[in-house]
Amino acid sequence: MALTFSINDDVPGGASLNALLSKVKYGARLVAIPVLAWICVRQCQSQKSACGLGAYVPFSCFVGWAILSTVWSPLTTFTFAQAGSLLTLCLLSCTFAVLCRTHQDAATLMRALCTALFLISTVLLLLKFLVPPLAVMTRDGTGLFHATNTACTAALGLVLLVASHILWPSAWSRRLLLPAILTHVLVLFLSANRLSVGLTLLIMGSLFARHVRPFYALLWVFCGCCSGALYLAVDPGFEAIHASQDAMTSYARRGQSADDMSAFSGREEMWQVMWESFRDSPWIGHGYFVTSRTGELTVWFKEGNWTAHNTLLQVLVSTGIVGTTLFVCGIIVLFAVAFWRNTLRFETPGISKLLVVIFFWFFCWGILNESIAGPLQPESVVFFSILGMALGRGAAAANTPRNDMITHLFGSGTTLRDL
Repeated sequence: MALTFSINDDVPGGASLNALLSKVKYGARLVAIPVLAWICVRQCQSQKSACGLGAYVPFSCFVGWAILSTVWSPLTTFTFAQAGSLLTLCLLSCTFAVLCRTHQDAATLMRALCTALFLISTVLLLLKFLVPPLAVMTRDGTGLFHATNTACTAALGLVLLVASHILWPSAWSRRLLLPAILTHVLVLFLSANRLSVGLTLLIMGSLFARHVRPFYALLWVFCGCCSGALYLAVDPGFEAIHASQDAMTSYARRGQSADDMSAFSGREEMWQVMWESFRDSPWIGHGYFVTSRTGELTVWFKEGNWTAHNTLLQVLVSTGIVGTTLFVCGIIVLFAVAFWRNTLRFETPGISKLLVVIFFWFFCWGILNESIAGPLQPESVVFFSILGMALGRGAAAANTPRNDMITHLFGSGTTLRDL
């Protein structure tokens, strides 16, 4: 997560720093791949089984296809590097699947993810106000972090922390809750990304409505009714509401017209260009993470290797129908197996609910963004880490002996024969 940014070349010394940063990124991945693979192999050997990694076969085929697409990619080095990042994420997920076997393992991982996202948001705020030349949270794509990426990181950090605190209340989540919420909300506000704000409000509201105690729900309703009555007495003409509506509308528009918003901030033009590019090579694509036959497309009056701003379309253009089939099957199998292993098991409370939240988030986010099919971002690390954790905990729960389950339910010393 710490190596998912690039430095603007316009910053003094930015070009040389970017070159050094690229070498560090390549080095980190080159070290991570053999280390993670070694952990998976050793763990499976020690457990005398495949550790439940069979669910990764379809997605591993997609990873293999992405690496193979280097052969026909016009940007060979670029495709190979991005496919290597995808391999790293897959191995990271497999590693958590073989290591996260207990509730403490899962709690440690969730704490690490929430803390990392909180630290990233904190650093973003510090850089935003202390080092303005870095252009953090801008929308022109020339800054240290694009506003879309910062909004996604903050929103995902907020959702993950609140979901963890509701599903598995603990000391670390209580300590982190207030400072993380304030930091993530401020980053969300400064990033001004409509989709991330809407998704966060929807998920947070759903979690609150589903898990809040009836007494506190009634208390909130009562306070709301009293506040409404007091407001009517103070401002019967709703003048403050009209003023706030104008401010909220201006914030949501971000200076765009109604036509711009109806075209999804220019994505409609992007999608049309991407569809035409897909038709140039429908079966095998142009190479993983490459969206054109030559490696460059002209969109919004600029040339470059643009992303499709849609997860499925990104995979379709870059890896073709073959790669898309492997990708969709791989993701569905991983989620289905993880959800099935954790459903109705007392050893893994809340994991299936967390999977539903994560799946909903990434499905909606992927409609307007390349998400996990794009460059390595904090959101990609979160996605594959949680998926691996869920598969590992589910496999451990499925292998729990029946007498151990009965002991957990009815007390120490109770066996199946006693019942």
